[in-house]
Amino acid sequence: MLRRWLRSLREGDHASSSRSLSHVQDLQMGDLVTFKPRLSVPEQMRDTTYEVSKIGSYLFDDGLYIQASLISENRETFYLGFEPNDIHAELCLSKPIGHSEIEALFDADEFADLFEEGFSRLHPNQPNNVYKGWLTSDYLQTKNMQTAFFYDRDMRGSRISQHRDDDAEELRVHELKGSDDQFEINVEIWGDGETDVSLDVYCPVDVIESLWPADR
Repeated sequence: MLRRWLRSLREGDHASSSRSLSHVQDLQMGDLVTFKPRLSVPEQMRDTTYEVSKIGSYLFDDGLYIQASLISENRETFYLGFEPNDIHAELCLSKPIGHSEIEALFDADEFADLFEEGFSRLHPNQPNNVYKGWLTSDYLQTKNMQTAFFYDRDMRGSRISQHRDDDAEELRVHELKGSDDQFEINVEIWGDGETDVSLDVYCPVDVIESLWPADR
């Protein structure tokens, strides 16, 4: 799908659409987004077009947060996080990392300390250019086992239950902020014990080059 749309764009097929995308907050599943070649954007994502393959919603103590799953033409997956009601708020670009990458990037004892009481520090390795723009040299833990709720769908415009009924999945979050506030590490622990880790980078909204609606 993404390859076909990119080909039509290159060939100058600019068919009209019933939707107009002015801001990231307008994105829906199937839409396309391209990032500028800015220094604040990790090198992997610069000047690249992605398709929104899925939209989920996180509920934290301070409100709702939207996460769009992005897939590139070569099937790489990243995440784009944004506040649904603030078009000026920074965007969060996230790179999910697996167990082998965690072992390569972090000292095992330092990483294990994240799950103990208190607030730990991480000093990641930077082994190759795959992580260029994703990491800084020092992180301090700012959240330890914070409760959050995840909805496996787009909750914009929906009324959220005060009691977080069975429609939401509960999780615990550990968060570390980099010495440069642009960077974070996010650790999510789900009810079945599964743990997801991502490298996060915050960018201004003007890193978006273009937005295209799915029904173009």
